[in-house]
Amino acid sequence: MLKTRPLKQMRTLSRSITSWLEPIARMFRYYRSNGILEGFHRKMKLVQERT
Repeated sequence: MLKTRPLKQMRTLSRSITSWLEPIARMFRYYRSNGILEGFHRKMKLVQERT
């Protein structure tokens, strides 16, 4: 629908969304959490606060 709009910005947005469609879908398909890294970071902060 955006591809048929007369505004150049809408056509540009349409091309951008179309080109990023697969990476966006992949991001939701394969969920990764950085919880382990955040937990490690928090523990390092606690150690630094004690010293």
